[in-house]
Amino acid sequence: MNKAAISIIVLVVGCLTGCQVSMLAAESGYFAVPEGSTVTLNQALRIPPNGLKIYIQDGQLGMGPNEYDPFCKFELREVKPEAQLVQPGKFEIHMTRRASGIMAGIPRSTRLAGLGTFSMNQGLPSPILYSIQFFLRSTTQPEVYKLSCGHLQDPGLTAQFLSLQEIDQALGEVITLQLAAAR
Repeated sequence: MNKAAISIIVLVVGCLTGCQVSMLAAESGYFAVPEGSTVTLNQALRIPPNGLKIYIQDGQLGMGPNEYDPFCKFELREVKPEAQLVQPGKFEIHMTRRASGIMAGIPRSTRLAGLGTFSMNQGLPSPILYSIQFFLRSTTQPEVYKLSCGHLQDPGLTAQFLSLQEIDQALGEVITLQLAAAR
């Protein structure tokens, strides 16, 4: 085989591998959010008094999810003493960020009077929240801040961010995430 033929084979294999990686990216949780992507709220959301957020899991609204299953959190910018109503509409995603860390509210240890301190996870690493944050913008509803989607996982080789399919499952019919075509 001559050098030209080898070069063509290497180029074709490289292109095919690159295509496969980009197709798998959305399934693995490592996907790009192109400029022009949007979030559409398909129903009104009522944020309770003195609250900033509402959770969505399996297409259901709630105040607290099962953090080990995919869930999303829809957030506003400001706490108000009265309930806040967010109307259905489209929001531009102007920035995204992946974040991981210990989720507030997960007990790491418990102290029992006279018996000492006991670890709730029996010496294992604390579960980590792996989340993708979509920062939102709207001229008609500027109080809307972001949509974060994630889940708790034990740190290690298999821990990963949510895939697009898992995010869609968590959002159900409440919110539609629409990624623009890559340019």
